[in-house]
Amino acid sequence: MSETDNSTEWLYMIVQNPGSDEALVGQYDDQAQVSFIPAFETKAAAEQALPLIKRDPQLKYEVQAIERNHAIEQAFQNGFEIFVLDASGLVLKKIVADGGEPDGQ
Repeated sequence: MSETDNSTEWLYMIVQNPGSDEALVGQYDDQAQVSFIPAFETKAAAEQALPLIKRDPQLKYEVQAIERNHAIEQAFQNGFEIFVLDASGLVLKKIVADGGEPDGQ
């Protein structure tokens, strides 16, 4: 898995059911036909983008810092890519299972 020099050690992700039976929140992009987990470089960006994420209103959600390599491993094992987003939901970069991080998109 290639990493860029400016990659952070932690990613901020949205977790559903924190504390019991918790899981990372995944999304599906209909246009690209890809399942992904939204990730953010800062907690503030994740919290600001939280209302943009499709969620079940009956579940509790929380932003948590997840160790980058662990998050990538878990995503890939479950058939997800990771999209690093900014606070407005714009994709900054994609972390894909083929072992690389495409530039920007």
